[in-house]
Amino acid sequence: MVPAILVLPIKRSRSLRLLMFVILGACFYSVYVGGDAWEDWGGSNRFVSPVMPLLFILFILGLEQLRTNAVRWLGLSPRSDGRLAWLLMIGVSVVLFNGHRRFEALSEWLLLTRPSDAMGNEAQVRIAGTVTRITTDRARVAVVRAGTVPYFSGRECVDLLGKSDRRIARLPMHEGYEFYPGHLKWDYAYSIGTLEPDLIVSLWLQPKEAGPYINQSYLFAALNGELLTLRKDSRYIHWNEVKRMTAEHGFLVDISTLVSPHQNQ
Repeated sequence: MVPAILVLPIKRSRSLRLLMFVILGACFYSVYVGGDAWEDWGGSNRFVSPVMPLLFILFILGLEQLRTNAVRWLGLSPRSDGRLAWLLMIGVSVVLFNGHRRFEALSEWLLLTRPSDAMGNEAQVRIAGTVTRITTDRARVAVVRAGTVPYFSGRECVDLLGKSDRRIARLPMHEGYEFYPGHLKWDYAYSIGTLEPDLIVSLWLQPKEAGPYINQSYLFAALNGELLTLRKDSRYIHWNEVKRMTAEHGFLVDISTLVSPHQNQ
């Protein structure tokens, strides 16, 4: 239905054809990289989402063309029947666009339920606030979700999955895992052992691989309901603030005391 409607406006305008080429380019790029890691969520993925406003522009223009043709072909009244047809098409379109995941998305659109991963996003914002509170602006932070924490904390971040790290991005994917595009490349020896981040928000798959690089040099800290990993000798961590926060509602543990001498051999 949608492709057929989009054809109506682009036939009559070169500028609208340009919009279509931009949309197709994003779709082809999504196919080229293997899609998104969370395709089962339904709807447009993160590669296609930026061009969705352009798609809606073409779609609305296509609906208007359909309405105009229907009024002319069926002899309807433009002011009454035509407007009714327009509202009906808009209503059906809203349901169709939000009808994936057994209409769960429709209930989210109507604000009847919370959006997917709302709790995860809230946690990331909370972590960003904690990072800002306990570090200086020169601290380096290792993250898996390289979006919320870097944005809200303003700290330099180490992207463990390599989406913004050329060295990690050019590595071969780890094999033996379910295919998650963009989430199968990591090198803890480089990201943690070489880059030595002052704070690690979280690790990804096979966290034991990071053991040799964190066991002797980092502390576990439960801060504001989140478990973070802090480098012992960091000059860019506000240690007085860390101790105050852990004394109130958390704990601070030297990882080396939790690891036996032979555990990493």
